[in-house]
Amino acid sequence: MLALVGALLVAATSSSAAPAVASARCAPGSLRVVVGSATRCLTLELRVRIRARFLQVRDAAAVARTFGVTPVIVRTVSKAPTSRIVVGTGPAVAQDLSSAPHCTTSTPPRPVADLRWSPARAGALEQRLAVTVHDGGFSSGLFTSSAPLTADSDSFTWTRMQGQANHTWVVLTLTPDGWVAGPPDTFVGPLCPIDYQR
Repeated sequence: MLALVGALLVAATSSSAAPAVASARCAPGSLRVVVGSATRCLTLELRVRIRARFLQVRDAAAVARTFGVTPVIVRTVSKAPTSRIVVGTGPAVAQDLSSAPHCTTSTPPRPVADLRWSPARAGALEQRLAVTVHDGGFSSGLFTSSAPLTADSDSFTWTRMQGQANHTWVVLTLTPDGWVAGPPDTFVGPLCPIDYQR
């Protein structure tokens, strides 16, 4: 079984892909999967959605059809620690989150938010920021995440705003047991007016 899973799941950073899919590249932190002869990249958000749906319906074949993967991939992704987010406390999570939304000085101005935090003090392998405008978005996979950040990163400028919605964000810390989310912070996307000239 492990040999079969190994043939189907290829880490995004692995260089041991079969020749037919060797040129396929995934973003850092994504999981490259081979379905038939096609290669797909499963982001953290998508893996969380697959896991949440599988836990809800307990039918790997149905979930596989929904997400365009195989039942083996559904079961494997659902069991993987890197496909779930648990809420943590103490030194294993980032603390002291603060956000400063503002408009850039560029023309036209763009809405951004400068995010700062104190990184986890124990067991961190890497970090990501996750931002959602949905109630329950972190547990259901309805969030957007940053690229991987080093374990000691403590600031990031978020540029993917969803209008003037409430943006709730957390720092996800990757540990040997999976992703751990610290306490959330919320900011409102800024309104950046534009002066039109004739």
